[in-house]
Amino acid sequence: MNKGFALLCAVLPAFALARDEGDPVPVASVQVTALKTRFDHRPPGAPRAVAYSPKEGYGSPSCGLLPANPGSTDIVPLVEVREDDDWPRCDGVPEAAAFMWQGARRYVFRALQRDTRQDVYPNEQFFTATSDEIEPLTELYGETPPERKSVRWLAAWAKSRLVAKDGVAAGFADSPKDAVVDEAGFLVAGLDAKAGRCRLAVDVVAKDSGLAPVVTPCRSVLATALAPGRTGTVFLAMLDVPGQGPRGRVFVVDAKGVSESAALELRLQPAFAGGRILDVKAALKRVLQPG
Repeated sequence: MNKGFALLCAVLPAFALARDEGDPVPVASVQVTALKTRFDHRPPGAPRAVAYSPKEGYGSPSCGLLPANPGSTDIVPLVEVREDDDWPRCDGVPEAAAFMWQGARRYVFRALQRDTRQDVYPNEQFFTATSDEIEPLTELYGETPPERKSVRWLAAWAKSRLVAKDGVAAGFADSPKDAVVDEAGFLVAGLDAKAGRCRLAVDVVAKDSGLAPVVTPCRSVLATALAPGRTGTVFLAMLDVPGQGPRGRVFVVDAKGVSESAALELRLQPAFAGGRILDVKAALKRVLQPG
């Protein structure tokens, strides 16, 4: 479960009142031990995961993040032992992933939180960070991360939710059911019903692709899907277009970035016109078959 992220959101108003479970921990007040965290590609300036415990006497381990700057003085807690208690404990911070949004690096860290001797679960939290400062990614407060996903997938999910919120700010209704995500990229769709237009935003995770969201006339988003491509992932969007019925847009995410494929759109339009996304995926598979 992602109880830790929900808890972080719930106690946010208390942060400003006192130093408790969410407040920074002065490095000088605790014993600090570096932890090993696996990044797929660790970016320069990424936060460091550390364990910490009371300087004097026995104490169960807590864990948190230190900015990359060696002179950093405060730890941002991930899992922190309650005062006068042995729980919850931190069993490490085994994984993390980075993603870009609006030109800045963002992160997801997975800590292992042990509530009892028998109960341990992954606790994922999201941050924005520079080499000198770490802050919770407040734009994701109120969101519930999906369970049992890789940290790379969660990085893509987090960026997809942020991009969807950009669409809301531009007048498009958020539609999480129309979002499709994999570890390399995502497609999010939004509808501005009053203006009769749809917004399709496709991006990669590790960087900002530079491909502007596609805004096009439509009555509704009929379906979205993803499928394996020859060089990456193919993202499909089926729209109800005024005067035309079901029409499709096709995007490819691969090592080169994001591109809209006019060639695939042309080949797949007969399948899109039938209004069944499963038929479109079957047609795509046939188109991509060798020979």
